[in-house]
Amino acid sequence: MVGELIILYNTLFNLILLMFTKEITGLYISKWRLVASALASSIVATILSPSLFASILSFILLIGIAFSFRIYSFIIQGSWLVVGTLLAGGLLTALQPILQGRSWLTYILLSASAACIGLALVKLNWHKKLQDAVQQSFLTSCELQLFEQALTVSAFIDTGNECVEPLSRQPVHFLSYKAVQEQLAPSLKTALEQWQEDAPLNVSMFPVEFRKAIRFVPITTIQENTVIVPALRVSCLQVQGKSYAGHYIIFTKNDARFPQDAEMILHVFILTN
Repeated sequence: MVGELIILYNTLFNLILLMFTKEITGLYISKWRLVASALASSIVATILSPSLFASILSFILLIGIAFSFRIYSFIIQGSWLVVGTLLAGGLLTALQPILQGRSWLTYILLSASAACIGLALVKLNWHKKLQDAVQQSFLTSCELQLFEQALTVSAFIDTGNECVEPLSRQPVHFLSYKAVQEQLAPSLKTALEQWQEDAPLNVSMFPVEFRKAIRFVPITTIQENTVIVPALRVSCLQVQGKSYAGHYIIFTKNDARFPQDAEMILHVFILTN
C-alpha cells in the first residue's frame, strides 16, 4: 500500500509539473501523453529509488514521453521542468511544519494545492513579463506636424488599431490630449475643449483654416456603441526614420488604456509600411 501511495503522489506532482511546463512553453500536449509520462516516470523513480540513475531515467521518461524524445525538448521543456521542480520543492519544504502529522490524503491534497497555486502565480508573472517585453518592442518616438506646429510624443504601434478615414482610407492615429495640450495653439486647444460629443458634426468652434483638415470618423467604443468624432489631417508624421503624409489623428481625453504609458496610439499601417 505504501508503494502505491508513493506512485500516486509522484504521479500527481509529475502531472502538475508537466502542466506548468506545457503552459509556460505554449505547447499542446494530449492528456493521455501527460498521464502516461507522469505515471511511467513515477513508477521508475519509485522502483529504482534512491539512486542517481533512477532520477536521470525518470527525468528522461518524463520529458521524452510528454514532449517527444528530442534534444530541443530536453533543453527547453527540460529547463522549465527543473525550474518548476525547484520552486515547488522549495515551497513544500517551507510548508512541512504545517503538513506534518496530517493524514496521507490531507497531506497529498494540501501539497498539490500549494504546488498548483505557487506555480500558477509564477506562470502568470512570467506571461506578464513576456507581454511587457513584446509591448516594449512596439514603443517608439513619433514626430508630427499639425497646422505648422511640431509635436514629439512617445507612441505605441497598436496591431489592433485598424481605424481609417472613410473617404480616403488613410490611417487614423489616436493622440492623448493631456500629453500635448500645453503645446497646442490656443485656438486649437479652445476648439477641442468646446467640441461636444452630443453634437459631433458641429465644428464651428474650430477656426476656418482648421476646418479644411477635419474629417468625421466613426469609432466603436468598448461598450459597442458607435460615435462620430472629428479627425485632423497631419501634414507630416515621422516614425522610425520614415515619413508619412495625409494621415489623421483623433485627440482623446482618456489615455488611461494606452499601453506602456504611451502618449499616442499608432495605426498598424506603421508596422508594414
